[in-house]
Amino acid sequence: MPVLGLGSGPCFLIFQFSGPMSDPSSLRGDKPNLTPDAEAARQQRLEKEAAALRANLLRRKAQARARAETGSGDAGDANERKDPSCR
Repeated sequence: MPVLGLGSGPCFLIFQFSGPMSDPSSLRGDKPNLTPDAEAARQQRLEKEAAALRANLLRRKAQARARAETGSGDAGDANERKDPSCR
């Protein structure tokens, strides 16, 4: 509910907040209550995401090993591609 601010200078409004949105406990980000079906779907999404992240990590490690096996020739090529005058 807006309240007229009193003081020296121009008038302004001060908002006083009350209710559930101003309750600090509602700002904690507590886990919402999900139905069993929604929770099962959430768990499946989390498992799928974890599997994708593991696969991505393995792929990046394999790429790093392949680059290391080819020697330092690729590192020179990478430095040549970076033009120091372009910023």
